[in-house]
Amino acid sequence: MLKPKARPTPGEANGIGPGVRVLVVEDDRHVSRVMEDTFQEAGYEVEAAENLETGLKLIQSREFDIIVADGRLADGTGVEIADAAWERDIPT
Repeated sequence: MLKPKARPTPGEANGIGPGVRVLVVEDDRHVSRVMEDTFQEAGYEVEAAENLETGLKLIQSREFDIIVADGRLADGTGVEIADAAWERDIPT
């Protein structure tokens, strides 16, 4: 008996392999939520940080494939996030 083929997840349908992890660093909660939802709907695993300090801690303690950061955060800049990502060879 044939089983129906499983439908691909949105990420698989877009050619994104399972487990692609994105870090969103954004201090505006509404903007962050929109980005998180958009990435999740596209099949990415998403984690968010609301400030520079938390973003830097996450970059140092976890693995990410992509980082998206606000250019101006209350406690720093997206450039500081990009520098930390660059040190770990993570695209921003």
